[in-house]
Amino acid sequence: MSSPLTRAAGPIALVSGLVFAAVDVARLLAADRSLDRIEMMRQTPFQVTNALHWVVFIGLSSYVLFALGWMVFGITGWRSGMFPAWIGVAFVVAGFLG
Repeated sequence: MSSPLTRAAGPIALVSGLVFAAVDVARLLAADRSLDRIEMMRQTPFQVTNALHWVVFIGLSSYVLFALGWMVFGITGWRSGMFPAWIGVAFVVAGFLG
């Protein structure tokens, strides 16, 4: 019994890596290298790309991964018989509400 995620793991990692690289390149392009670093950090394009980077890669991804982790833990524990079904459902609901 093979999971479809085993085939999709490589492309998912590749796409997420490319998105991360694209945001970093955008941050580098938005930075004006002729200025002092403090002056560069005060510019609007630099602040916008830093805010986007923080929201996407730190805020959103950590929240989503945390919630998905609890949901997967509940499903696998329930299916393997590690704990009763109602506890598995409670983990899934807690991860969904997360």
